[in-house]
Amino acid sequence: MIIAFKFNYVNKNNFLAYFLEFYAKKSSLSYSITKKGNILTLFVKGEEKDLLKFSDESMILIPNSIFLQKSEVEVVDELPNTNIEIPNSSFSNLTPSVVKNYVNHTKNLKNEYNIFSEISILKDNEFIKIDEKNYKELLEFCFLNLLHNKTLLLKDGNNNEMHFENGINFEANYLMPTSFKSISSLFIADEKSLIALSSYEKPLINLKINAVFRKNHENAPAFFDIKAASDFFIFALLDRLYEENINFVSVKSQILIKASVLDNEILVTNNNLFLSSNEKLILKKNRYSNLSKFGLICDEYNSFNDKNLNIYLTKFRMDNITLYQNNNSINFLKFSEFKSYDEIKEAITKDEIGKKLFENFTKKYNFPNGEINNSQSFYAIFDISSKILFGKDASYLITNAKDFIGKKGPSIDYLISNSKFDTIKLIKSAMSFKLAGVSDKILSFGIVQSLAYFLSDFSDDLKFDNAFLTGDLFEERLISNLILNVFSKNKSVKFSKYFGV
Repeated sequence: MIIAFKFNYVNKNNFLAYFLEFYAKKSSLSYSITKKGNILTLFVKGEEKDLLKFSDESMILIPNSIFLQKSEVEVVDELPNTNIEIPNSSFSNLTPSVVKNYVNHTKNLKNEYNIFSEISILKDNEFIKIDEKNYKELLEFCFLNLLHNKTLLLKDGNNNEMHFENGINFEANYLMPTSFKSISSLFIADEKSLIALSSYEKPLINLKINAVFRKNHENAPAFFDIKAASDFFIFALLDRLYEENINFVSVKSQILIKASVLDNEILVTNNNLFLSSNEKLILKKNRYSNLSKFGLICDEYNSFNDKNLNIYLTKFRMDNITLYQNNNSINFLKFSEFKSYDEIKEAITKDEIGKKLFENFTKKYNFPNGEINNSQSFYAIFDISSKILFGKDASYLITNAKDFIGKKGPSIDYLISNSKFDTIKLIKSAMSFKLAGVSDKILSFGIVQSLAYFLSDFSDDLKFDNAFLTGDLFEERLISNLILNVFSKNKSVKFSKYFGV
């Protein structure tokens, strides 16, 4: 009897193949592993009872992954030859087998890569690497320090420093729950978010803070980042803290992998770890080039010969909408440049209607002054608009939009005039709604939602085979969801499945 375990695994690093081979070898059954496109398949041959045992005992230990879209099992007639090279990279990440052994007080706490932990602890002015001999002593040291509200400095296997402190501090980069049972005390987390948090990669996820906590803590943000422990030592440390009724620790560190849970998929927004060595090299060499990532995405979808549209939206540089075909490119998106709020004021008041609008607006609200560093992106326009409407920066506008629980906001004017995006038209439209008494949340949502409709309508006038969405503005779950939901259904709009945005 031959059983095929099929996995739709959308990452070329093939780490999943390592675990499949690990447990197939351990079983002593005949097996092979193949890959066709994104479908990774483990074929196992044996008696029915042995196959059932393998499925019940071994396959449940295969880690879930944010790159795994679905899996299925079927009986087949043939055992094909292996056609895939098993990757030789290794990770210290926590796996189901380690958790199982820890819970059952089993001595073997190494993962399938034979790694116990890659964490180092700063103690007596030097970093000490965790191993099986010093594990309990250093666990106690870390536990007592955090219990007595002292800051703890750790290093992971990538030499990334992590500053740990007991409790909830929103000045940190993210929070770690000491148990998954703790999450609901602070966050609103659906099943998909919990699955993503518990995956092998342990990505950072942005979640909404619940109403009860926000009511009792006036300065709490509406949303914050959360991450589960990816190394066994940290997992064990958090477990000790949970026994002392501590629900969270706050961490300051570099972010290596981040994901956003959309309506219909998990979008990897940042990925510096789980790539093939060649992909890492390309991205490292072209760190600030969107073009290199766009090329990798074209390769991912095997679409180099297609007519591809790149919609690139960023928080820190210039947006563009560029059509690529046969080594030629055309950028269709240009912005008017504004250096100061005085220039914005002058543009608003060019005509009598604008003068009247500005006069009425400034009777109720303060119009900002000073220089403008960037007006060449939609995020920059969000920032300008937010300062005019609310007296706060773009993060306030986006947070308000995310916090809005309705489905529709006011329709804000997004127009192209004289071959450039009409920033002033958008601002005047938003000012009118503000004067009409539209709340900050509804108005903010309308501004973001109208961007999605604009991009959809804009693309309808262009002929292309694929539209690839890139740029760090898509880290915002709301923006990604809205664009995917409003884009014309006959248009092929895609994110990379694993590179990040």
